[in-house]
Amino acid sequence: MEHLLTRLLNPTTACPICQLSFDEQQHAPVALACRHIFGNNCLKEWLQGGHGNIDCCPVCRDRLLADDRPEELPNFSPGEIWKGLREQSDIRLNNFMSSVWRGLQGDTVLDILNDAIIPALMSAGTLREDTSINPFTQCHLLLHALYHGTGVNTAHSLAVPLIRLARLMEHAFPLLPPHLNNRRETNMLLWNANACIPLAEDNIRWSFLSEASTLTNDGYFPLLQLYTVLMSQNIAHHLNASHWPKRKEDKVSMVMERCCRIIGNTWVDAPDAEFKGRLVAVYEELRRHQQEFGRVSLRGKEGEENIVRGLWQMAGWQVRRDMER
Repeated sequence: MEHLLTRLLNPTTACPICQLSFDEQQHAPVALACRHIFGNNCLKEWLQGGHGNIDCCPVCRDRLLADDRPEELPNFSPGEIWKGLREQSDIRLNNFMSSVWRGLQGDTVLDILNDAIIPALMSAGTLREDTSINPFTQCHLLLHALYHGTGVNTAHSLAVPLIRLARLMEHAFPLLPPHLNNRRETNMLLWNANACIPLAEDNIRWSFLSEASTLTNDGYFPLLQLYTVLMSQNIAHHLNASHWPKRKEDKVSMVMERCCRIIGNTWVDAPDAEFKGRLVAVYEELRRHQQEFGRVSLRGKEGEENIVRGLWQMAGWQVRRDMER
């Protein structure tokens, strides 16, 4: 019984919308029929703000006005919220990513949501200079509802890309030198690489990279740029980076080991033959520039996308030339 009471009697000391503590004078709490509690002014702003949910509880979507109107007001749209997140400023996205880095400790999906994603959404959604209801706050409310089991179906659609982002960050962490982790350039590189993947896709697929490497569709190019930066860092910091085989078969084997089993070892599908050919050509060119010419490695800086395009375009020409021989 004590455990049941502890679980059911969960004290509420802060407004779920703005995350600030209640105050009887400036921030008085109000309770809805569904028993969720909010700051009075925050709830009014939410309901009057035209978010497409003007008669629903922000947490559980319970109707506030039970009437016989035939039309149902639209619920949160995961696609619209995700679109809103993608359109946030680099400053705000970088703050969000930095918060995620600090919370990445657990292994399970619930650990990642509870320790990294939800706190980062709360932090990014309550910046002092912006008190409006924003996509970070909307996303936080839905994921909070999912985490606490209130049955919000749309929350799962938003959890997928954010869990995928956290997994990508965990994957990239050991592949990058310490001075590049949690930098603005790196954070935006990781964010954009994840954001270009379809909302409902659980995994990163090699087919996305294969399509991007042809340079015929820019949709997955941010993922290709991240991958190329990770390749460049592998060349710069691998313990046996100076070794380069003479036989073509050995070159392919080495590049596959370093760029498909060390980088991308958690991605699904498998690289196709044409992509492997372009990959070996890009790796060889990067290695030549960095080790023979002493040029600096790629780090996700502004303007590097042109270098990445040039590398993969050159590789495509080389593969086609070899096939014609």
